Amino acid sequence: MSRSEKGCLRYEYSYGMDEDELLLTEVWSDAEAIEVHKNSKHFAKLGEIKAEYVENTEFMKFSAEQV
Repeated sequence: MSRSEKGCLRYEYSYGMDEDELLLTEVWSDAEAIEVHKNSKHFAKLGEIKAEYVENTEFMKFSAEQV
């Protein structure tokens, strides 16, 4: 669902350095698109799933101005 949202430029999972680590890379066109995404039904559902199965979540945010 996220990949089809307006403003989603990249949304993909990959494995981290540790065998039990999963990384999610998201690239959005602007802050408004991120807010719409964060307020979607599927984002809320993912939060419920993560609460049950995910031990730790770490967020990192980068902007083009920082690069």
